[in-house]
Amino acid sequence: MSMKKSRDHIIELLYHLYDNIKNFIIPITTFAISLFSANSKFKPYIAGAFILLGIILAIRSFLTWYNKTYAIKDKMIEYSDGVFRKKRTDIPIHNIRSINTTDSLFKRIIGISNLNIELIGGDEIFFVISNKKIKKLKENIYIGSEYQKYKYNKSKFSFIEYLLITTTSFRLFLTSLSLVLTAFSFLLTHFGVQLGLETEKEKIHAENDTRGMVEKILTTDWTDASFYISIGIVFAIMIVASYFVAYILVYVTYRNFNIQYTEKEIEVMYGFISKKHFHIPRSNIRSIRIVEPFLYRIFGYARIKADNIGLNDNASASLFIMPIVKKDEIDSIINKYTPDFKNEKVMFFPSIRVLPIFIFKHVIWIIVTLIGLSFISNYVLWGFLLLPIWMISGYMKWKHSGLSFTSKFITSSFSSGLTKITLITKKKYIESTGVIQTFIQKHSRTADYEYALYSERLIEVYDCLSISVNHKKEFLEYLQKQENE
Repeated sequence: MSMKKSRDHIIELLYHLYDNIKNFIIPITTFAISLFSANSKFKPYIAGAFILLGIILAIRSFLTWYNKTYAIKDKMIEYSDGVFRKKRTDIPIHNIRSINTTDSLFKRIIGISNLNIELIGGDEIFFVISNKKIKKLKENIYIGSEYQKYKYNKSKFSFIEYLLITTTSFRLFLTSLSLVLTAFSFLLTHFGVQLGLETEKEKIHAENDTRGMVEKILTTDWTDASFYISIGIVFAIMIVASYFVAYILVYVTYRNFNIQYTEKEIEVMYGFISKKHFHIPRSNIRSIRIVEPFLYRIFGYARIKADNIGLNDNASASLFIMPIVKKDEIDSIINKYTPDFKNEKVMFFPSIRVLPIFIFKHVIWIIVTLIGLSFISNYVLWGFLLLPIWMISGYMKWKHSGLSFTSKFITSSFSSGLTKITLITKKKYIESTGVIQTFIQKHSRTADYEYALYSERLIEVYDCLSISVNHKKEFLEYLQKQENE
């Protein structure tokens, strides 16, 4: 297959303009107006700067789109981009690790998609081309693949499952919060009096208020208790409304979740308004993560993620083999889609004797910091009321720390906040193993075990704290045994 030199679809130029307006013009203009007020004497200058900035960004958007070209040949992809400094890159087809596509509802209507090609080392190139060209490109790379289509029985998850996914989708929550704030601002501006949110007198006063944002903050009566009550009520309403909107977005995103698989790769597809389509070669899966957020654990759920050696951090963050699954189904899911892996159970844990050490490590720096700041202001001492949060964090660190290693895998468990993560990594991707022991640990006959992975990051190390020293020799000789196997 060969494709002549071409550019992204013309619609991508509009997307460049949209991104520039969203990321630069609107925030800068909004900040300027809020700072000086809408009726400020600086308004003509703000408008002029807005127009000039718009022209500059429009030219930049056009040059970005025009200078980005690509040509796909039988064994090579020729890629060029850059505005003031143009760069050409030749990429051999065999260096492609995975191909992922995403699209919006509008792009789907006109038959185009975003094509992300992930390369060895985690680099990425991005095209916007027709779905026909994408299909031909995939056929050229994945020659001989015939999909055994399998749709997960619960692709339409239950109400509680959608609700749990919503609690862990922070980006969707921020999107929802932005939509709610926009809607609230619109209602307050146009229907505040009718909805009882303000009186007619307050509305007229707000319209004639020429103070800037800084001046408003300085003249606010912060000792008025009713002010805090009103803010608290509005904040609570917005949080509830945001989660309701986020639930709808999660439902729309995962309602058609399904997986296709062959002996060589997994294909994950989900999304309706913004459709995502990931190819995950099985040979490139370095690790399996079983992620258990706090609320997931309460209801007996987890999510399964694949760490792909060919993907960068941004793409990898989205690659959930299953966004939510009952814990008793984890083994069957892993065996079906990633048969090279096994859900190895963690065998070695820190003993109860070292629990005070875990808690002490989490609170000591907080205590020292609060005491130091208390010399500046006594109000800082109220921070000790939050000390139980760090104590709970130390307890969670102790409870979920664990390790096991076999001839094929290293399995470790650890916590990130209130989330438990179990990481199952193939032995061939382990770069080194190490054991660290402090003076105190010598007395308790424990040590910190750590292992480093071959990774696109400069350093990727995982540690398991205060495990019995009895496994030290075997762990240090782990990779030597690999060479003799």
